[in-house]
Parts: sequence; C-alpha cells; structure tokens
Amino acid sequence: MGATASYYAALPFAWAHYGMCHLRPNVFALMLDGEIPVDKLYEDDQVMVIRDKYPAADYHLLVIPKEKIKECTSLTKEHASLVEHMMEVGKRTIEAEGSGDRRVVYGFMTPPFNTQLQLHMHCISMPLKVTGIRASETHMSQFASAQDVLDNLRS
Repeated sequence: MGATASYYAALPFAWAHYGMCHLRPNVFALMLDGEIPVDKLYEDDQVMVIRDKYPAADYHLLVIPKEKIKECTSLTKEHASLVEHMMEVGKRTIEAEGSGDRRVVYGFMTPPFNTQLQLHMHCISMPLKVTGIRASETHMSQFASAQDVLDNLRS
C-alpha cells in the first residue's frame, strides 16, 4: 500500500462523509456538523456566515450552505433560490459588519481553484489587500460572480 493509500486507510470511516480536498478534511463540512467550533456571524436553516480565515480584503466573509454541495459547477436549477438567499444574507451580513460604501463582490471560486469541496460564496470588499497569487488577475479570473451563477441557473 502506498503512502497516500495508507494515509486514507488510517482515517476514521466517518471522514469519508466529509470529502477530501488536497489531502485535508473538508473543514466547512466539519463546521456545519459542529465538529469544529466556529464564530458564526449569522445562521439560519439554510446557511451560515463566517469570516474568512485568510481575508483578502478588509471585509471578507464566507456564506456556506448547509446542504452538502461540492462546488458551483454542481449547482442545478433547483438551487437558484438557495444562491439568491446566499446573496441576500451575504449582502446583509457584510453591511452589518461595516463595509459602508465600499464595492463588494459576491462569488464562487471555480474548480480547480476552490480550496474546499463544499460550496461557499465569498463576499469581498474592494480593493483586495493581498499580493502574489491570491491577488493575481489569473486567480480572480477563476472567480464566478454570484449574479452570473444565479442568472445561469435561471436560464
């Protein structure tokens, strides 16, 4: 058995429920299931909102649906109301955090640039405050606008 296979074999069976990404457990699924404590800014029966652990801007929140959805490319027409709810909650929460008149972008990282195999929407105030690969034009070109995703689901 190779090193990777033995690593997975050593994991508790329950980890299969959460999915793996880059040999790491899906921390968002663990947060949603209460396995990892998290400071929730907002929560309802469909979503929770947290601050990004590695913020790219002064205000950088994540809206995470409770339904286990792998990524934005996994969304179907039936998810349109969920995406709309995520956008509304994200806007309300980032405004409550004090984003003021800053421009805020709402969207999803697209594969293979998503870091967790659990759908999550970024709410990011402009301008970005990071340098290097996270702020590169190439990286942001892999960012799908939440409104564009919603429009595609509705078409």
